[in-house]
Amino acid sequence: MNPIEETEGILQLLSLRLNQDTDNVVSLLYRMQNEAKGEIEYTKATAIARVKDLAQRTALLEETIADSLSLTQINERIKASRQVNPEPPSLKNRYKEASSQLQKAKVWENPKKQKALEKLLAQIEF
Repeated sequence: MNPIEETEGILQLLSLRLNQDTDNVVSLLYRMQNEAKGEIEYTKATAIARVKDLAQRTALLEETIADSLSLTQINERIKASRQVNPEPPSLKNRYKEASSQLQKAKVWENPKKQKALEKLLAQIEF
């Protein structure tokens, strides 16, 4: 027998044993295979992997598996957690903001502010 005939024979035997037609047996085998691969789909796993905090990522993964969360629900929870714990701005963004505020401030007209700025610049310049 060639591999195709052998596979068809096995499907027919399973069909008889399970009292199901072969299409249902094939469907059942695919479901079993998917369950054996892992607990969640790839798209859900990649969404969860974007969570930087390990504790939050682990909690979300466990919740997803336990409650069979949809991808939309996962994304909503990720968005909500970012609003609760927003990421601090990067150093580069902080510098840009400070630079912008410095230009708007009237440092050049106030001698006290000029001295403070001179001190800060002296610390930055090596």
